[in-house]
Amino acid sequence: MKIKLVILLIAAFGMLQAQDVKIKKGEIQIGMQKVAKIEKQKKGGYKISNLEGDVWLMVNLTKFTQTHKEAEEYWLELTGPNGNLREVEYREISISYSREKAHVRALLHSDTGILTSNGLDKQAIEQFFQSQDRSISEKWDKIITAQIEENEREDQLAKQDRITIDEKTIRRKGERIGYLSLQVHNDDLYTYNFFDANNKKIAEITLYKNENFNRDGLRLKLYNGETLKLNQVDSVIYIDFNDLIKRAVHKLYALGFLQQPEPDSKYDSRGRIRSQLEPK
Repeated sequence: MKIKLVILLIAAFGMLQAQDVKIKKGEIQIGMQKVAKIEKQKKGGYKISNLEGDVWLMVNLTKFTQTHKEAEEYWLELTGPNGNLREVEYREISISYSREKAHVRALLHSDTGILTSNGLDKQAIEQFFQSQDRSISEKWDKIITAQIEENEREDQLAKQDRITIDEKTIRRKGERIGYLSLQVHNDDLYTYNFFDANNKKIAEITLYKNENFNRDGLRLKLYNGETLKLNQVDSVIYIDFNDLIKRAVHKLYALGFLQQPEPDSKYDSRGRIRSQLEPK
């Protein structure tokens, strides 16, 4: 049994070695074999060709749609010799600081069959680029458009009801309907806590200053354990905390989580404890 396990481990290690990608002086090496050439393009992306240079395609990792909207995920744009452009889902195999290597590994591990450990497959290229496909870009265009429209509806409602954030106090037409607090874990990690007018915690959001650590998007965690996605606030390198808070408050208000204090609440509309107020 131990012998079989050792054999399997050796085989697995051999497969990993065979798929190892190296790039030296513009040549792609998979395992121990030179299989193709790669050349950076001025307009972005890379040209990958066979060693002879007569079989080629353009490869570009992007997250921007045809209408220049920024999506939450990357995908591969592949352009063939005939000019046809097709989009392919991006499988992020491992973190790589080399953009060249990231493009090559993405193509190698795609379902296209264009690049294998033996190099470019001319027949696969000709067959793949018989038509165009912009379905991924079109999908994200629809998603982002819907997110923008949702934000606009929430902002319009907040404007109509005069929702303001006065330092840490959330007000509707001047009356207190909630507040927020900031919890600093360290120089890079923060948690904002949101409370309603009855001092009940309704949501929280934890985020990093560095956008790269918020790659899965910024989400409000509700008191019941559910999460709400904050649309279009996680695509900037430096997050504007004021915009973030505003976006979160507008969403919580639109969903009915921020309302006037209950009549029998021990707090009044200004957040004061009723029993401690002096009678007029």
